[in-house]
Amino acid sequence: MGLNIIVCIKAVAEGTWGAKNTDKNFTLNLFDRPAIEMAMELTKKYDGTVTLVSMGPESACSALYEAMSMGPQKAVLLSDPLFRESDTYATAKVLSAAIKKLAPFDLLFFGTRSSDSDTGHVGPQTSQMLSIPYISNVHEMVDLGMDKATVERRADGFVERFQITGPGAMGVVHDGTEYGYTGLYEIENTFDGKSIQRWDHSDLGLEPHEIGLPGSPTKIVALNPHKSKKQCRFITGDVAQAAETLAQTLSQAGLVD
Repeated sequence: MGLNIIVCIKAVAEGTWGAKNTDKNFTLNLFDRPAIEMAMELTKKYDGTVTLVSMGPESACSALYEAMSMGPQKAVLLSDPLFRESDTYATAKVLSAAIKKLAPFDLLFFGTRSSDSDTGHVGPQTSQMLSIPYISNVHEMVDLGMDKATVERRADGFVERFQITGPGAMGVVHDGTEYGYTGLYEIENTFDGKSIQRWDHSDLGLEPHEIGLPGSPTKIVALNPHKSKKQCRFITGDVAQAAETLAQTLSQAGLVD
């Protein structure tokens, strides 16, 4: 049968900040790359397939093609106007419905977080909805058997080792190795030789009240860039003068006695 791994990825807007960017150019979320890399390494070692799943507008296809150029064979875009304004809970509901439709699978991978919203909620929430175990911050797959996987993660100065029995999910972190380079040839072949399947809410058996803004317990009231009031002061002069000026400045500010 081979190993069947599903990797959930996110398309993030290029050169923009914030959540409402449906008319922007999209790129692959940087934190999803380690998950794709690990999935590809495992399927090359144990034989199998990698399927990408992403929720977003039609313009998010660019990120899926970018991700497929790294090796995955299949991709599904979950796109529907009813998915707009989804919080992480509603997003997880859409993803879990798609994953159930793609079942059976052996492993489910996520990036640890996204570079735009940076919550890290979607992986754990999706796993909970699927009733499968989830391990965060995984950096290494130690062993993979027929019905169990042993993984390691680093947390609070410790190296922790976990074992998952049956289908399991994990958030994958960068392990310090360099990402594989994707050349123009691979990118061209991806656009020419691979296609993206598209599913909407009816394909997933979801009702409008379950998704998008109606299905989101969390509402974004406002979203504005933070403006820092801090100012940087440069101290000039030789080392002794600069040190004296710094000491006086810190003392006047009450930061040192």
